[in-house]
Amino acid sequence: MRAEKVANNITRIFQRSTRMPYDTGNLANNGIVSRGVGRQKYEVTIGGDVAPYAVYLQYCPLVGRSDKINKHKGFVEKIVNQEVIPYLKGLTK
Repeated sequence: MRAEKVANNITRIFQRSTRMPYDTGNLANNGIVSRGVGRQKYEVTIGGDVAPYAVYLQYCPLVGRSDKINKHKGFVEKIVNQEVIPYLKGLTK
């Protein structure tokens, strides 16, 4: 039960983060899920089939084929480093 709660809390951190790309809304609302992958093991998936463009938001320096800078580049690392890791460290206290 604890692993499920932690995974669900991490999902909520991503969904509520101000660093989350909200241009489409679909990524935060539907594209981040936590699910069991074994006994007491859970995974948090970002993007997947619901929002396959999450990979492009994360890694591409430009938006599509334009010269416009991708302001969301690296959003996963930013959220993990600035929000998820502090949450996890708080669990160990």
